[in-house]
Amino acid sequence: MKSGVLALFSLLAVFCSCNLQAQSVKAGVLVIGNSPAAFAAAIQSANSGVKTVLIDSGAFNTATLNESAKSMESGFYTAFLKHVETLQKYKVDSNQRFTPAFTASVLRAWTDTVKNLTRMPATWVVQVKKLSKGWEGRLNANRSFKVAAVVDASAGSSLTKLFAAVPAPVAMLGAKDVYASTSYRTSIATARTADGKTALVPLKALLTDKENFITLSSLPTVYTGQAAGAVAAYTAFYKTSTDKLNVRAIQNELLTYGAHIIRFDDLKGRDKQYRGIQDIALTGILKGRAHGDSFFFLPEQAVSAEELRAALKEHYSRSQIWFMDHKSPALSRAEVLSLIKFIASRGNELDREVVAGWNKSLLLPGRYEPAKTASRREVAALFNAYVKPLIIGVDQDGAIRR
Repeated sequence: MKSGVLALFSLLAVFCSCNLQAQSVKAGVLVIGNSPAAFAAAIQSANSGVKTVLIDSGAFNTATLNESAKSMESGFYTAFLKHVETLQKYKVDSNQRFTPAFTASVLRAWTDTVKNLTRMPATWVVQVKKLSKGWEGRLNANRSFKVAAVVDASAGSSLTKLFAAVPAPVAMLGAKDVYASTSYRTSIATARTADGKTALVPLKALLTDKENFITLSSLPTVYTGQAAGAVAAYTAFYKTSTDKLNVRAIQNELLTYGAHIIRFDDLKGRDKQYRGIQDIALTGILKGRAHGDSFFFLPEQAVSAEELRAALKEHYSRSQIWFMDHKSPALSRAEVLSLIKFIASRGNELDREVVAGWNKSLLLPGRYEPAKTASRREVAALFNAYVKPLIIGVDQDGAIRR
């Protein structure tokens, strides 16, 4: 009797083992790679509500965070430091160096706590095939996969070179040429160039000629990785394709998770208006200013009527009527509020809202004094609160969608 039971259990074990070997991996997003950029892509995709699988041919035993990751102090790297502090039970400095083995251990522990995320070591892609919607293919050990989107964060973008066309290098937008085209409106990350300069990364830098096949070939950093995860998750969550991406929705998702899409050298991430300044900078209604290789927002400077008139023309054509009677070189707070009322069709009740929310919802210092000159910081806060210009859509080249 016992020997018969043991034999039955042995057969079941063999059956289960074979079944596991032949298992099909079904998920929204498949991320390939073992770098911090790959982890960033997988964690962001899972955090965005999509079932995600992270695979690597090794064992995720080492990972190196380079200096560009530390220089931004935002998004993924800030979250990484919080996990380090949880493990070590003391606060760490943002410039602290971590060994590749320790970095990998933190990333592995982190992924184990993320809902919707499965990490698969000793796994690699054998074959990839494009479906009408999504991708399918084979992994090693007789396993298959079927996903909505693929993110190639492997070393040298090895999978991209085999199954898709590596995108032509997209010009990153350095401080001096940010506004040379409208593509700054599609930025999804700030990065450091090879010569140490700060640059913006437009959305197209991640896209290949294959639908829902996303690559980090142009710039594999934790910030482009986080952006790639948000892009892939968007296609899976909304059952759509990379040619139909909602740029603003993806930017909003990244900003919600602490990313600094446009980095200003004169602002710290802990600035109370940082998020609002990011929002309005991405629209171009208030533009940053280059000085050498640095990029500044100049939050305490005044705003002229002409500066706003030119910027608002494309977003709110009706606003040009207001500027016919307002030409101040330094707009007052009352004038800015008057412009907002005109654009948003609001009445004098807005004055009471602003007075009540100046320190609370708007998080602005001091008290609201209408006659005072409005700073760029205040204009950003007021526009984002009462006009919400970031909801105006743009296409993948940054042209405004009507």
